[in-house]
Amino acid sequence: MARAVKRTPDAATERPALPVHLAPIPDRHAFKIGEAGALVGVKAHVLRFWEQEFQQLAPRKGTTGHRLYTRAEVELLRRIRALLHDRGYTIAGARSVLSEGLEAMDAALAARPVEAAAALDEASGRVTQLEAALAAEGERRRLAERGLARARDEAAFWRAETLRGERALEALRGALRDELDGLARIFGRLDEESDTRPHRTLDSEGDHR
Repeated sequence: MARAVKRTPDAATERPALPVHLAPIPDRHAFKIGEAGALVGVKAHVLRFWEQEFQQLAPRKGTTGHRLYTRAEVELLRRIRALLHDRGYTIAGARSVLSEGLEAMDAALAARPVEAAAALDEASGRVTQLEAALAAEGERRRLAERGLARARDEAAFWRAETLRGERALEALRGALRDELDGLARIFGRLDEESDTRPHRTLDSEGDHR
């Protein structure tokens, strides 16, 4: 059994070609070479070259001598293009894949990196979501901590203000007590002076004695 061979990319073509998104094949029985080339994504001379390399390709010729490709042949051309351009096979390797029925196996092998890449993208998306959730939670925590710090600062401020107010009130009460004590002493002295002062009486005739 011949072994399917892939090309070894050189430095200029190290990155594999991306698959080309081709238009759907119209529901027709025959396609001219230009139409087939457009559906496959290659020039007409490439199709003529592939006919020489792949025995599965045998387009019939119409009354005018032009090649006419069936829908099945257009689908085969697309598979050949995918093997050569997208998967990186040589002509011999692609011929072996088609002739030995290895195309389904090759497609399955080719799908594995795609599936792995999709799984990686999904996992990366979940990681990104988790990171965003953690960042949002961290931001909420920072905001809560800042709010708590402000509340503590305000509570300390008002405790200090309350203490200052209580001290000022106590000082005012002391001053009032001193003032009241001073007034009481003054009234006491006045009372004493009033008691010791001689009183003059007035007789019936109005004379003072």
